[in-house]
Amino acid sequence: MRDAYFDVEFTEIYIELTKTALHQFIKRMMSQHYSLFWRYDTTTIFLMIEMEDYIHELPFIRNATFLTLSAERLNIYDETLAAALEKLLQCEKGNGIVKRASKGPMYITSYQAWGH
Repeated sequence: MRDAYFDVEFTEIYIELTKTALHQFIKRMMSQHYSLFWRYDTTTIFLMIEMEDYIHELPFIRNATFLTLSAERLNIYDETLAAALEKLLQCEKGNGIVKRASKGPMYITSYQAWGH
């Protein structure tokens, strides 16, 4: 059973993902039985991630050799997805602020890659 009050806020998130990193992320989500599909508009590609009652949209900017996950604010209501995104911030040297609420204090972590 999911925690009905689980919420992780990602602000000013910016991650340049290689194709390999994106494929690994997608494989991890699929192994956890998420449904994934893509939606396109004129400037952005959205990775739609669906599990039970939630659908999350991750906005990507298309570049020549990689995709850039870029958003001013993302609220994630799923623990597994939030952990996977935070791991991408760490491993792919992304930028962003992660605010994780708990029953007690709020935990805030800031990630900043060198050279960005």
